[in-house]
Amino acid sequence: MAGSPIRLAEKYRPRTWPEVYGQGKALSVLETLRRHGGLCGRHYALSGKSGTGKTTIAELIAAEIADSFCITRHVARHVTADMVRGWIDELGYIPMGARLGRVFIVNELHELPRHVVSPMLDLLERAPVWCTFIFTTTVDGMEIFEEGVDAHPFLDRCTTLSLTSQGLSSAFAPRLREIAQAEGLDGQPVEAYARLIQRECHGSLRKALELVERGAMLADTDTTKGEAE
Repeated sequence: MAGSPIRLAEKYRPRTWPEVYGQGKALSVLETLRRHGGLCGRHYALSGKSGTGKTTIAELIAAEIADSFCITRHVARHVTADMVRGWIDELGYIPMGARLGRVFIVNELHELPRHVVSPMLDLLERAPVWCTFIFTTTVDGMEIFEEGVDAHPFLDRCTTLSLTSQGLSSAFAPRLREIAQAEGLDGQPVEAYARLIQRECHGSLRKALELVERGAMLADTDTTKGEAE
């Protein structure tokens, strides 16, 4: 039985930093950190709307500072206090053959259970320099946790990167068309791709790739209607 086809969003997910479009400010911060001690030995909190590149940047940071077998991924709502205590017990252990250290990626930080926030904060305080936590969330600022839970101590221990949804349409449109052409799904001028990202996908590059995959940019569609941005 043949395997399921690879979705375009995964097939064309950036594997190198130059492939990341439209997030120059965040990439500039990372480059500054890289020049002054490197990306390892600190924690990160990436916020931004869905489809703006949080997972991509988290994975690129992780790949730069750890081997694949030293990177683990979790969804915040599934994290328990017992899990966090187990991570604390493991902090002094680096798998044999590891390059630099270990990375934990925790997605959807705003869904972290209230009773797990304090143990997680303790974990961040005790983590050695070879242990990096990367959090992603669609909630920006200090409102990431439930009402009454102060996020300041948590975020103060992280390098915060707020990803923008502005300007992504013009930055990513040429690349989106290249992907459509490579997949035999193109039939529109580049301006139509910019409109697709901005108007129909509200800045979500993942959603734009999904629509391309469904044939939205073939010549017999009406996506070209409207004014270019």
